[in-house]
Amino acid sequence: MYNGRVVLVGDPGHAVLPTAGTGATLAMESAAVLAEELCRSTPSYRDIQHTLLMWQMRRGPRIARVREEGNLLATAITWTNPLAVFYRNYMAASLPGNYFSDSMMKLLYDPI
Repeated sequence: MYNGRVVLVGDPGHAVLPTAGTGATLAMESAAVLAEELCRSTPSYRDIQHTLLMWQMRRGPRIARVREEGNLLATAITWTNPLAVFYRNYMAASLPGNYFSDSMMKLLYDPI
C-alpha cells in the first residue's frame, strides 16, 4: 500500500471485488487513518516511514476481512451446479432478512 514516499489509497492500494460493495468506504477509511497517523508523526523521513508502516498494519486486517467477505459472496453467487444453486437459494431464503446486512453492520462498527 506504500513504497517509499508513495501511498496508494483505494482500489490501487487494496482492490476488493464489487460484490463487497465497500471499495469507496475502504478508501475513505484508509485516508482518515493515514491522516490520523501522520498527525502523530514528525516530518523526518524515518518517522514518516514508521508512520506508513503503522498505517499499513492498522489497515491490513480490516481490508483482508472485507476482501474475504466479498470473495466468499462472489463465489456463492457464481455457482452453476444445479444442486449447489438450489442449496444456495434455499439457504438464502431461510436466513432472516437482515442476516447479510447484520454481518456488514458489524464491519461498519468495528473500529478502524
